[in-house]
Amino acid sequence: METGLDILESKKQAKIAIVISLLVLVIYKIWKFSLREFGLHPLFDYYTYEFLSSVYRTLGAFFCGGLAYKLYKKPTRRVLYKNNYNLSFAKYLPFAFLIISILIITKDISILSLDFLFEVLINIPVGFFEELSFRALLFVGLCAYVKKGHAIIISSFIFSLWHFDVGPQTFTNYFFLFMVGVTFSLFYLVGTSLLHLSLFHSIYDMIVIGLTSDLSIGELFNLHLLWIISPVVLVSIMKFYKKRLY
Repeated sequence: METGLDILESKKQAKIAIVISLLVLVIYKIWKFSLREFGLHPLFDYYTYEFLSSVYRTLGAFFCGGLAYKLYKKPTRRVLYKNNYNLSFAKYLPFAFLIISILIITKDISILSLDFLFEVLINIPVGFFEELSFRALLFVGLCAYVKKGHAIIISSFIFSLWHFDVGPQTFTNYFFLFMVGVTFSLFYLVGTSLLHLSLFHSIYDMIVIGLTSDLSIGELFNLHLLWIISPVVLVSIMKFYKKRLY
């Protein structure tokens, strides 16, 4: 899949993509902090907090998507919505990853519960917001300045730090989040469009993360192991089929 100056007209546009993506991401954290402060009010419950956070993510996704569409060269705008798999089996990789993740989770979930429906609604914008900011703008922009491998590391490192308020503040959790960023970047490089990657990200969040905050130690270990193994598998595939992928 095209990146960097293959997609953007110049390094000036790449700089715009990087700076704007970081601003949007930082402002989101400020927005959430402000909501927490208002959360001291008894009427400001969890559902209100998550709904208002989701409003920003939705608006941010539209903004980042629109900016990417404007910055990308016309012929390459297809990466936003059209898959470009040079390997026929590559299109099954995100789907297989999602299925394995769901199988790891053994708890029962009622799809008719209000909690499930609420988690579905608030998590739909998550994948679009994060993929269009981190992958469509930040990662693609970084590729105009550094090699793809370095861009993956830098953007994934920022991705992990940006999630400082998600989960425990431990090295293990940050490393897990780093590998999440690496995996999504590799899914993009093997040909997954940003639209499909966003859908995959949203589905993963609402099923595997949004509804499984009380994972057992065994489930959590297996899920982390999956995120560590997946990048290794993807990199191996990309190395083996290098000529067909690039």
